[in-house]
Amino acid sequence: MKKGFRYIEHTADIEFIASGKSLEDTFRNALLALFDTQSDTKKLSKSKGKKKVFTIRDEAPKLEELLWRALQDTLSLTDSEARFGYDASGLKITEKKNGYAFNCRVTTKPQSVELSKLDVKGIAKYDLKVEKKRDGYSASVVLDV
Repeated sequence: MKKGFRYIEHTADIEFIASGKSLEDTFRNALLALFDTQSDTKKLSKSKGKKKVFTIRDEAPKLEELLWRALQDTLSLTDSEARFGYDASGLKITEKKNGYAFNCRVTTKPQSVELSKLDVKGIAKYDLKVEKKRDGYSASVVLDV
């Protein structure tokens, strides 16, 4: 399966562009890029650690704010529980009268040093973009590491 994100060069932090045919695909790929930055997700998904699923729900007036909240809340929750995420499923974005709502299940396993890559401290708000493209959407995100 082709990755729905690619890393781009950044002076100090990690930057990626996530893309997809729909907003849901794009947000899911942004979550997968976050997970891939933190750990070896392929090995993590096959590891013996007990899996735990969290539901992330957010609302925001703009798509950029929704993406920031979804990524930041996922990072905060997995950090506080000492877990690494490796999958995002059931992702749904709905347009509301005053903005957008986000709902997603994030599958995690316990953190382990062997599978750890980088410590992501937060999601930067600068240069955060969600854009409609001819063939779908793209999102540009900077992770503070």
